[in-house]
Amino acid sequence: MVWDDGLSVREVNEEKKKTAKFPSRERNFAVRRRGPRRTVSVRESGVSLCDNMSGDVNFCRSCCNPQPPTVKNCTSCKCPKEAHDVCHEEWVSVRARLGLKGDGTNNYVGFEPRERGLAWAPPGLPPNKVEEYFSMLPEISVPRLGTQGERHRDRQLSTQLPKQDLARAYCRHLDPQHSASADDFMAARNEIALDIGTVQEVFERNQECGACHEPLKYGSLVVMASKRGQLYHPVCFKCTHCDELLVDLAYCVHDDTLYCERHYAEELKPRCAACDELIFSGEYTKAMNKDWHSGHFCCWQCDESLTGQRYVLRDEHPYCIKCYESIFANGCEECNKIIGIDSKDLSYKDKHWHEACFLCHKCRVSLVDKQFGSKVDKIYCGNCYDAQFASRCDGCGEIFRA
Repeated sequence: MVWDDGLSVREVNEEKKKTAKFPSRERNFAVRRRGPRRTVSVRESGVSLCDNMSGDVNFCRSCCNPQPPTVKNCTSCKCPKEAHDVCHEEWVSVRARLGLKGDGTNNYVGFEPRERGLAWAPPGLPPNKVEEYFSMLPEISVPRLGTQGERHRDRQLSTQLPKQDLARAYCRHLDPQHSASADDFMAARNEIALDIGTVQEVFERNQECGACHEPLKYGSLVVMASKRGQLYHPVCFKCTHCDELLVDLAYCVHDDTLYCERHYAEELKPRCAACDELIFSGEYTKAMNKDWHSGHFCCWQCDESLTGQRYVLRDEHPYCIKCYESIFANGCEECNKIIGIDSKDLSYKDKHWHEACFLCHKCRVSLVDKQFGSKVDKIYCGNCYDAQFASRCDGCGEIFRA
């Protein structure tokens, strides 16, 4: 169950073009950065790419709409893929997703996981040991069919093992001149870092967990990470970066530390925040404390590139100046024009004015930093308000003052 990733344009309801709250007007500037070029040595990896991983249409279960393969956020509800259920039309084993030779299914003893109501089970274990293994994990990590555990596994497969990291065929924004760099990176990773853990019993005493360093009970089930040569409690077999259990026991090793494939890759390469692909070019955009392919840092509304342009951040999404002003900026009560981000917005009782338009309705003097009164949706300086609306003494004719 997978999603292919990309960036969609945010559609904004016309009814939300006005907001009573004064929006943040932090202005930013996207700049290009030239990052260090990293080279990775490659040897024969003995790893083949899977030919049957599908890139077909995915479906958002929240809104029941088909999603194009390049979309990172749902085009209807705008939620990111990890925020709700995502389904795919085919079942894919983690070995097939990784492109590893052999599917591992022949290692099951006496049963196939789905016949036992499981979306996945550790290869090589009989049913009673599989249940013992899953009893050691949190309930959300037990992938029983039709449960939250199954849906959690689906999301983790998509998050921890993004297809575009695993095969160049799924990279939609990889320039031809950087294809060789991508191939070298993937081949080296497959040979020296990527593997699948195995579940086995502890047959030696005085063994300790490679993560928590607590003793491993003799005869208990543990996970063996052969690339690191360490044994782990099942609940300790996690990615160091995201602290999530490694889905289907797939892991990478970098600097003698366990990672999921996603965060292993991000230790070595920047990842585009828009399309979710690794960036193999030396030049890319740095903005909002994130990395972006050149041209992928775009306005959330109109999808125009913001690289080298001013933008405004709203609800953690960047907007070009034009879109921000058309959607969020307030209209001036006096001149009925938009109050742009380069103008001061003066407000009173949900009404807004340009600084130059904040004038007494009668004498037209500026009311900025002065006392004023309002009457029938109009504003007046103190003298004009008193002259027209203040109560007076019938005897002396003077204004009553507090």
